[in-house]
Amino acid sequence: MMMGLRSVPIYPEICREMEKRCPDVVLLNHSNPMAVLCRAMLKYTGLPNVIGICHGVQIGLRHAADALEADPHELDAVWIGTNHYYWFTRLRCRGRDVYPELIRRTAKRTPKPGSEMASKLSRVYGFQLIFPEDTHVVEFYPFLAQVGGPKNIPYGLGKVGHSMFKPEAGEVAAPPDRAAQFKALQELLAGAELPGEPSDAVTGEGLGSLVEAIALGRRKAHIVNIPNRGCVPNRPDYAVLEVEGVTDSVGVRGLYAGEAPLALAGLLQKRIAWQEMVVEAAVKGDPNLAVQAMLLDEMAIPPEKTETMVGELLAASSGHLPQFK
Repeated sequence: MMMGLRSVPIYPEICREMEKRCPDVVLLNHSNPMAVLCRAMLKYTGLPNVIGICHGVQIGLRHAADALEADPHELDAVWIGTNHYYWFTRLRCRGRDVYPELIRRTAKRTPKPGSEMASKLSRVYGFQLIFPEDTHVVEFYPFLAQVGGPKNIPYGLGKVGHSMFKPEAGEVAAPPDRAAQFKALQELLAGAELPGEPSDAVTGEGLGSLVEAIALGRRKAHIVNIPNRGCVPNRPDYAVLEVEGVTDSVGVRGLYAGEAPLALAGLLQKRIAWQEMVVEAAVKGDPNLAVQAMLLDEMAIPPEKTETMVGELLAASSGHLPQFK
């Protein structure tokens, strides 16, 4: 939420310049929180084409192909979800339904460290969760709010490399040195070389091929974050979902995926409402809306503690939150 509150106000300024200089532009967003930022731009600016780019579905396709011993390019997949959380609802390979085989094989496998939770949930639901990393899946569940400390975090999540906790000491780690991080990033970028070919749209983010397809008006399928607009008819049209879309000379249009299964529909609706509340709080600079958004979050705590925490968080980021002054 705080990442969204800090970032959302920056984007309308960029979009307003684009409205004046290039009103038909296709804006590609690669930043998180993906759905919040895309929704804010679509709701509060006049840009008609805002496309979010991520790689969670592609990772899931590669994992499914590995389990099935198949080429990911031969998988015909349908999925439903929002950024960082989605389920396969159909999976075929060369016309053959391979979904039951995927469920059978993944159930027999020992989950890799960091994917135990996704594996267990897939068995419970009877649908394969696409994103295999528990660090993202847990964002959609209240499990962490139930633990008494870092040592009790389920599924080994307290031991992952980028955790904010030091599980061996049972305490919260010190904040990272941002200056050192930026320096390391600059050194990394200084030595980077452009790839010879654009990344593949099935196994990678395919950003180069997406830009090429739109620029040349070619019809190609890509994985994108865009407004639902009927792709999943039992979720709101305005909701930013991660869908398969087809390109043309003016952007990308989402493909029909069907209705979300009931359990998934419930999970998505709560997250969609949270996304909308964060957007409203960020745009209006309303602390009470931020409290309401926090109470919708899976990490919710009692309202009086939430009010205190939101006040402390807003104060800590006050230099990046001009809309709250």
